[in-house]
Amino acid sequence: MQKKLHLGLVTSSSYATFGGVQYHTQNLGEALIKLGTKVTFISPTSEKTFCPTPHLRIGRAIKIPTPNGSWATFSVTSRSTDEIAKTIAKRKIDILHFQELNCPLSSWQILAASMVKNVATFHSGWNRSSYFENLQPFFKSIGQLLKNKIQATIVVSKTSAHCSQGVAPTKINIIPIALNLTPYQTLHPRPLKLSKNKINLLYIGRLEKRKGVNKLIKAFNQLKPDIKQKTNLYLIGKGVLETTLRLQTKINKLENQVHFLGALSENQKIAYLQHCDIFISPAIHGESLGITLVEAMAAGKPIIAGNNDGYQETLANYPCQRCVVNPKNSQNFAKVIEELISDEKLRRQLACWGPKHADKYSAEKVARQHLKIYTQLKIIANHQLIS
Repeated sequence: MQKKLHLGLVTSSSYATFGGVQYHTQNLGEALIKLGTKVTFISPTSEKTFCPTPHLRIGRAIKIPTPNGSWATFSVTSRSTDEIAKTIAKRKIDILHFQELNCPLSSWQILAASMVKNVATFHSGWNRSSYFENLQPFFKSIGQLLKNKIQATIVVSKTSAHCSQGVAPTKINIIPIALNLTPYQTLHPRPLKLSKNKINLLYIGRLEKRKGVNKLIKAFNQLKPDIKQKTNLYLIGKGVLETTLRLQTKINKLENQVHFLGALSENQKIAYLQHCDIFISPAIHGESLGITLVEAMAAGKPIIAGNNDGYQETLANYPCQRCVVNPKNSQNFAKVIEELISDEKLRRQLACWGPKHADKYSAEKVARQHLKIYTQLKIIANHQLIS
């Protein structure tokens, strides 16, 4: 009987603060388990908080700023290379798969200790006009450090491929993020707070500058009075900009129309997404693909999105390209919102487009693409052992 492949899915991010990398890693791991792969999730997540299982904790979580202008939870560990190597060996892991190796924290320490084949997925994305383009020589030097330890490289989009070209040490495979589509295709009860007699706009994400939430509120305030009167805006998420956004809402006398819902459970989030009328994600930069866009597609929602490079790639075949807007142009942003509010036929057309195009992000399909890479590496490893 052939031994099951045992995969270690490594992330320096804690599952206590979910973001795109954590969602992808969990969805990928759970899909691989269903396909018969043994998976151990490796992260700095404390046992006191949620994390996918089986889980191996290496490191402790710290918050640091990320290259795309956000904040994320990463980890450091005081364990020696020998200690980490023994821990991995004890678990009898065949392949380690690292998510986002750009940051030299515990993942690099685990990579240095690894005695097995290693795969790396790079998620970072930014606009080609970004000043981060000037840092490509620095990222290339990082790539040289990783070169001898990584046997396969994956990126989640063409935008990510461009941004990771300096750090990616091997031939690049483009495989999108993994999303469990089933919850989005299963009807959830309508949230009680969601108005029944108004058009409901929805934003999901961190409340921070690069996500463009302040631009969204500004555009909402510029809607024509008769349209604004019949419209509500719901914001799901928390972040450093929340106090400023609440003040912006108060100054513009929008307290009865802009609703801060905070961080919600996954089922609550999906319920709002399924029952809203328009999903809006006006991120300005720092997006390689946009997991919230894929979620909205899966839920069958019309989308208005920021025109950053990653979002433009994800929505390249979207039937209404004028809905991919420059969030900084509040007048045009408001005009596009008004158009979708007023045109129910267009909303229905865009809603039908989403589920068909979300299918390629199916966790099972994405997992099968990964399995091809893992299997090839395992064959190579077995051949080397025999030799």
